[in-house]
Amino acid sequence: MTFWRGFFMFYLTSIANEFSSNGMVAKIASVKQLVLELDLELYSHLKKQDIADLTFCHRWLLLGFHRELTINDSVCCFEKITSHHLELNGMEGEKERELLRKQTFKIDGGSARMSGPTVKQDFAFDLFLCVALLTSIRERLLLCADEADIFTTLQSLSHKINLDGMMNAAKDLFYQYCKKSVHDSFILL
Repeated sequence: MTFWRGFFMFYLTSIANEFSSNGMVAKIASVKQLVLELDLELYSHLKKQDIADLTFCHRWLLLGFHRELTINDSVCCFEKITSHHLELNGMEGEKERELLRKQTFKIDGGSARMSGPTVKQDFAFDLFLCVALLTSIRERLLLCADEADIFTTLQSLSHKINLDGMMNAAKDLFYQYCKKSVHDSFILL
């Protein structure tokens, strides 16, 4: 019992800044940046509907998708988010970027050099989960004619999200971002 209490206290201390008003604003801005980089068409549509600030992601980030997932899936989601398995500043992210750097260098016949890292490393996995959730309902969102339609669509997700599908989509987006950041950091000589 003492171990879990200590773990939970450590966890709360480590994420305290993320849940301050400035920290949450920064997280939502990061989700916005990820959507902009990974799905420009969706971002443009949300902007056209005047909700590109993505403040609706606040609840997802604050509650860990608790409303969209069943209780058991919410616990699994919390465990995966807190494990920091797929983080851009972690070993898995660096390993993927290094592999892609080598592949790109080889494909280019050794005629490209790294210009410097362009990876925004504070894109935590929960942000990729937000983008995965948005992209999973992308077609429905693109059909929405106004802000009210979008909010109705988002509200209809209650306990209807498949955790495995969302996790796999977030993982794919994570690797897509790693690949994009590697390609963006090469310059032809």
